[in-house]
Amino acid sequence: MKKINWFLIVFLACLPFVITSCSDDDDEEVTPAIVGTWSLTRIDDSSNSQNPTTTAETGRACTFDDIFTFNVDNTFTFTEGASKCNESDPDEFQAGTWASSGNSFTIDITSAPNGYFDVGASVSVTVSGNSLVLSQTLSGGGTYALTLTRN
Repeated sequence: MKKINWFLIVFLACLPFVITSCSDDDDEEVTPAIVGTWSLTRIDDSSNSQNPTTTAETGRACTFDDIFTFNVDNTFTFTEGASKCNESDPDEFQAGTWASSGNSFTIDITSAPNGYFDVGASVSVTVSGNSLVLSQTLSGGGTYALTLTRN
């Protein structure tokens, strides 16, 4: 009987440690909505009165096969797709960093040999489902925006 009581006392003494050591409160990293690879589907340029909207159907294939990659480490690159509009263009034509504040994102252009936006341009980002819009207010008024679709 003493052995059973001793075993019961040890078991009850250890029970709180066993119960509290295993928990499901692990913090999972949430990947920001901007992270991933995107394709250009539309260009809106309010300063272009002749053709303010260009899509893959109305634009040049060499423009609409470009690849936009936003990485977990808060960097991004815009690279040429399968075809280049100018063979002498670099494969990577725009790069920089992105930041988030809640559900809002901004990008900072650090390299733009032949990019859509100038270095230092203030570009806002809107992500909604599988759609991402990069938008810049133009100095003369109006906006320039790229609409991307998640690959």
